[in-house]
Amino acid sequence: MRAFLLALLLLPSLAGASDFTAWQVPWEKTRPRDPAVDAKGNVWFAGQAGDYIGRFDPKTGEFNRFDLPAGTGPHNVIVGNDGDLWIAGNRVGWIGRMDPESGDLETFTTEEQGVDDPHTLIQADDGRIWFTAQQSNRIGVFDPENENLQVWEVATTRARPYGIVLDENEQPWIVLLGTNKLATIEDGELREIDLPREDARPRRLDIVDGKIWYVDYAEGFVGRYDPASNKFKEWRSPSGEDARPYGAIADDDRNFFYVETGPQPNRMIGIDTETGEFIYNEPIPESGGAVRHMFFDAKRDVIWFGMDTNYIGRFDPPDE
Repeated sequence: MRAFLLALLLLPSLAGASDFTAWQVPWEKTRPRDPAVDAKGNVWFAGQAGDYIGRFDPKTGEFNRFDLPAGTGPHNVIVGNDGDLWIAGNRVGWIGRMDPESGDLETFTTEEQGVDDPHTLIQADDGRIWFTAQQSNRIGVFDPENENLQVWEVATTRARPYGIVLDENEQPWIVLLGTNKLATIEDGELREIDLPREDARPRRLDIVDGKIWYVDYAEGFVGRYDPASNKFKEWRSPSGEDARPYGAIADDDRNFFYVETGPQPNRMIGIDTETGEFIYNEPIPESGGAVRHMFFDAKRDVIWFGMDTNYIGRFDPPDE
């Protein structure tokens, strides 16, 4: 049975740049990651190494914990269109739906179609859940209405589908970490797109004005792909080939933020997608290891992320 635990009130750490606030997660060494914000402003996150889903209230500093079955290895959690939580059971081959009040969990197996490791989930406006499966080398979509699961296997072996986003037409775009490619699914067909450099290894991405922005973890670049013209443009990240850019997200001001995880502490980098100029480059207090995924809360104009050092962080982008 899933337990519901209430943690003690914790005060935020305000060390470092004033644009950041960090709260220490009370469950040690559990790798809090992939936060998402609900309609009330609560921040939900996956305790990947602790087999739980956490809820954090920024107004009070309180943490709550919903335990998952042992060995789940939750990789990410999203807040669904109806307020329910969707969870990637990365080590157990299922996608889960959790009631945010009771913690009741319903699971839907993906293993029958060769997906052992649901990785990153994202929900479309029509309610379907798109997802990647890194080690299974697949991309899928799950329809909660009829529990139908459709899966595409990537033609390139060990392509490692990783980050995934949806464009304004709800067409999925994916980065393939195991190779130098992007991927998309259009009219039911999976298509791979080569990046300009053979040794590139894209990890996360987002979309601004119809253009795909991505980070190259292997060689330290940030890039832009325009599907309309089929053209690329790339910039070397400020920390160079050792930048190891990972977590990435765009805001509503057409800025693309990402985290260099090569430097310790990690550094938040911002680029203006209209001019291609770097507009932000600061260390993230309390960070170390990697910031793996980020979430933009448009209502409050802030970016949330988890840290390997066992903190949940908030970044308030400065006014331009």
